[in-house]
Amino acid sequence: MKTKNLALLSAAMCAAILMASCLKQDDIYQFTPINPISEEFKQYSAFDTNSYWVYQNELSKAVDTARVFSVLTDTRHHTDISNPEGFRYEALEIKFRSGETGIVRTEITAGQQPSTDESMNESLRLYFANGRYFRILMPQYQIGQTQLLGINEGNYTNLARMDSYTINGKTYSSVFHTQVKDYQSGNDTVVLEFFLARGYGLIKYSIHGADTAAEWSLVDAEPIILEELR
Repeated sequence: MKTKNLALLSAAMCAAILMASCLKQDDIYQFTPINPISEEFKQYSAFDTNSYWVYQNELSKAVDTARVFSVLTDTRHHTDISNPEGFRYEALEIKFRSGETGIVRTEITAGQQPSTDESMNESLRLYFANGRYFRILMPQYQIGQTQLLGINEGNYTNLARMDSYTINGKTYSSVFHTQVKDYQSGNDTVVLEFFLARGYGLIKYSIHGADTAAEWSLVDAEPIILEELR
């Protein structure tokens, strides 16, 4: 009987140790920091379903509406040579219905370091219906400091951060002016410029190359800031 009791006690102790080990591992996994998308960056990029923007092409006078119909959230993990342990971060994907503007999706990702009151470390990527995509807002880089993002995304530069900017009779505040030079087409360098306002997102963008030209500016909008990630 004593032998049986000792065996049961030993089994119970092993089970307790195993459970404690599992709980410890779960705790470590559960509390690994996740870098969030800052509330300030959301003001430029994170918009809820039924948000819409009406743009006019200043060259052709065509009008097009981009409307949000889907918002998806994710938690991702990134590693590279400089940071082999990697980091976890929030990501947000917003899908649009549009026509001539060709806007189909945006992707927001938090940075390697959480944002502070002085800086935003996130990135906003814009996808077009033709399969091209570009990072159009990375506020963490200094004005005039060009980032070489590779042949798929070109060279990115923050040109200015303006207190206000007026388009079609409406003045927007806290506006970023950014530029992308796209070299994917070989000898034809396509220059894209973007204007993003706090509380509205993309209010103007232009595309100029040897065989393409478009200048879209906002004429009406109803942006709904995403209050919390789903």
